[in-house]
Amino acid sequence: MQQIVDNNLIDTSFTLPIVGMTCAACVSHVGEALERIPEVERAVVNLATEKATVHIPSGHIQKELLKSTVQDAGYQLGSESITLSIEGMTCAACVSHIESSLLKLEGVEEAYVNLTTETAKIQYIPGFESVSSIRLAITNSGYSSSYIEKEELGYGSTDRSQKRIVQQAAVSLLGAGFIMLGMIPSLDSPLPFPNEYLSFIIATIVQFWAGRQFYTSAWNATRHGTTNMNTLIAVGTSTAYLYSTFAILGKFFGIYDAFPETYFSTSCAIFGMVLLGRYLESKSRRRATDSIKSLLDMAPKTANTIKGTDIKTVPVDDLVIGDLVIIEPGEKIPIDGSVVDGFSEVDESSLTGESIPRVKKIGDPVFTSTINGTGNIKVITESLSDNTVYSKIVSLIEDTLASKAPIQRIADRLASLLVPAILIVAALTFLTWIIVGPDPSYSYATIAAVAVLVIACPCAMGLATPIAIMVGSGRGAENGILYRDALAIETLQKVDSVVFDKTGTLTKGQPKVTAINSHSTHSANEILEYAGAVEKNSEHIIAKAIVTECESRQIVPVDVSEFWSSPGLGASGVLNGKAILVGNKIFLKSASIDVPDTLNSANLGEVHVSIDGSYSGSIFFSDTIRDDAAETIAYLRDLNLNLVLLSGDREELVESVANIVNISRYESNFLPQDKAAYISSMQKNGQVVCMVGDGVNDAPALAQADIGIAMGGGTDIAIESAQITVLGNRLSSIVQSIRLSKSCIATIKQNLFWAFAYNILLVPIAAGILYPLFTSQTVPGWLSPLLGDRGFLNPIVAATAMGLSSITVVLNALRLKTSKLIK
Repeated sequence: MQQIVDNNLIDTSFTLPIVGMTCAACVSHVGEALERIPEVERAVVNLATEKATVHIPSGHIQKELLKSTVQDAGYQLGSESITLSIEGMTCAACVSHIESSLLKLEGVEEAYVNLTTETAKIQYIPGFESVSSIRLAITNSGYSSSYIEKEELGYGSTDRSQKRIVQQAAVSLLGAGFIMLGMIPSLDSPLPFPNEYLSFIIATIVQFWAGRQFYTSAWNATRHGTTNMNTLIAVGTSTAYLYSTFAILGKFFGIYDAFPETYFSTSCAIFGMVLLGRYLESKSRRRATDSIKSLLDMAPKTANTIKGTDIKTVPVDDLVIGDLVIIEPGEKIPIDGSVVDGFSEVDESSLTGESIPRVKKIGDPVFTSTINGTGNIKVITESLSDNTVYSKIVSLIEDTLASKAPIQRIADRLASLLVPAILIVAALTFLTWIIVGPDPSYSYATIAAVAVLVIACPCAMGLATPIAIMVGSGRGAENGILYRDALAIETLQKVDSVVFDKTGTLTKGQPKVTAINSHSTHSANEILEYAGAVEKNSEHIIAKAIVTECESRQIVPVDVSEFWSSPGLGASGVLNGKAILVGNKIFLKSASIDVPDTLNSANLGEVHVSIDGSYSGSIFFSDTIRDDAAETIAYLRDLNLNLVLLSGDREELVESVANIVNISRYESNFLPQDKAAYISSMQKNGQVVCMVGDGVNDAPALAQADIGIAMGGGTDIAIESAQITVLGNRLSSIVQSIRLSKSCIATIKQNLFWAFAYNILLVPIAAGILYPLFTSQTVPGWLSPLLGDRGFLNPIVAATAMGLSSITVVLNALRLKTSKLIK
């Protein structure tokens, strides 16, 4: 979430796209560089999304300082492009005026205004500027603008940079191919000079054109006292290139025995394979972001509003609360609001994951990005684009991607140590084979050192966790499961106990008044009217049931004064000088009001009503257990979880529900603080507890638990207190969220195992550990392309293996897209 304070200052936290990161060392490098800025509290850098989230508690920082810091660290800020339609231009002076106004914005890199088409195409840095700030600048220039399209250039890596990588990879590999052809003795060269000189020219072009990005990044890292993967590639290819250059010079001066072989093809092929690997890795990473990007793109950009008798299409950003929007069959709903006219069915699967459309009639809420069915409906705007359910979901997902799980911090730290360790191993490898290696020792020492440098892969370590978190959170969003951060995913898979609230969690949370018993001179309707006057101020589902019953009886509750709510107990207020109490027995007895025993056949319970200090009567309710409650409990039992039901209702009601859904441990008559205390006692016994609830009275327990899951139909305070929100009404989503977190962490562990095992196994092979096996015999012919004739790993094969290791990690994470979340 970002907020622009003025043209030069940025407020609170915001996210910037970073171009040029390749490994976990880059992540540490960017993060440390940003955190060296005094105003920055912390910077969380994500390799998978290629973004950095910067937190600034003071709320103010110069944009240019951030930009220069990232550039000095050897990286670039990514950009996006937007096209706006401009109204009011009449001449070339208007074009110049608008362009100059836009270019004054520090986040705008390019601005092209076309008088003929009346459009402006703006290239800007997200985080520094937004569509709103750009449009405001145009407005302040005296013109009006409207949104046409947004052209995404990717999650940090732009399409142009990817094309450049492909070009460089192709030239590098073709160059290596030409050099290899020239090394075939039977081929006569048409050139008037030896083939080695042409090889030198080709290799030089590749080394300092295709390899420029590696040198730039490595140099910037060195200036800051750090290293990264580019350091390894730069040193490795430079070693092969310089060795070969000295060999050419030796032959030129007649010293043929100094460096008998050249490795120009090796340095070119290494660049080609590394760049090709990065391109394929980037393509795989973009596949991993598909579900996230599709979610970000779901919201419509325009809406059809009713202005008098006219229907106008306007940008969603131009709507204000109270605007009337007409939505035709098959259209996406552009705003959050309530139906004021019409009847339809709405597909809400994009938000909740539920495939069955929900009927919408007058008074029912509708949400952004859901799809209208067969009917025409008119909706009144109640939430603007930044405050819709959809925008909150997007914000939660972005927060998840901007966070780091504890397991990732460990991996990043180890990965940052890998590069300097590999540099030391490469140096020791070179020295060892110079001393004890076979002749020509310089040649074999060079091969081994270069192979060690290019085979090490901190990339795989850096991607292991964030790529799995990204795919996992995207899969969760598709199924209506929202994780607040990466820690929630990691914690949920450790859970061994699940605690349920009853009302609104195991039951549908749609109670209905079934009876009203009067124990005073007040009639049933009078008791309901007094109760409704108090409860219309409450969010509790029982309170809503009372208000709904008032509406059905055409009773209009009046306002009370001195309203007071006691979560888990009841509420009170003053009406016409009379104190009104509505709540359970404990609540009324705390006010010294005697409550008689009542016979209640309802399966939910009752509330008691006191008017002016005297007990007046009781209101009975019924509710139904969720259709998938028993099935969900059975699935959780299959996962060997301890299940507990805690409720504020009386014992016989709680026992009845517990028996139906097959939960053996249950507690009744629990206040909110009792639930929190019970969970605390479970934690003291070593249990990792997940709390599932939906109401105001569940908030303390949700906060106390190791992980809290809020049902999406619940209150705002319950959702705010939980680390996971389940949209819709499917209790089975709890099983899905647990299975998904287990799959996600299992994938992370597999990725980390592969990343570490790869380096532990292949670096020694690259260093020449297999040489003693071939001292008395040559390498078998089928292995010679990999190990040469003496057991030394071919550096080109090493570069290929390095690229494949990163791709393997990404492809393994992509399996989460199809993993089975429920039987």
